[in-house]
Amino acid sequence: MVRAAELVAASGGRALVLLATHKALKSYRQTFAALAAPYPVRFQGDDTPAKLIQWLKTTPGAVLVGTKTFWQGVNVPGEALSLIVVDKVPFPNPKDPVIAKLSAKMESESFNRVSLPRAGRDVAQGAADTHPQR
Repeated sequence: MVRAAELVAASGGRALVLLATHKALKSYRQTFAALAAPYPVRFQGDDTPAKLIQWLKTTPGAVLVGTKTFWQGVNVPGEALSLIVVDKVPFPNPKDPVIAKLSAKMESESFNRVSLPRAGRDVAQGAADTHPQR
């Protein structure tokens, strides 16, 4: 979290912090805004995703912190976004019924054939869909 705040300071705000879990979001909500000062910070759940993205686009130095909702389909063109921070690779939860079923079918290869490709796809989408268009 401290490293993310240092990166936000280096970029002058204009950042999207992508977290892998709601637990991480809760932790960030407690202290990140103070660490990222003087940049305005909003969190997933403060408003609808569409309104938060609009806020990020129109607020100078804005920093938006969110989870899976913001990993896909977000486009922030221009100077409003210059930094994307990914806290960790979002591997799917092994207790998810679909993942558990696929993993059981694949036995020893489950991580390489189920979890790793999904996490790779999510990272690629998080970086590509949210990458500033120049």
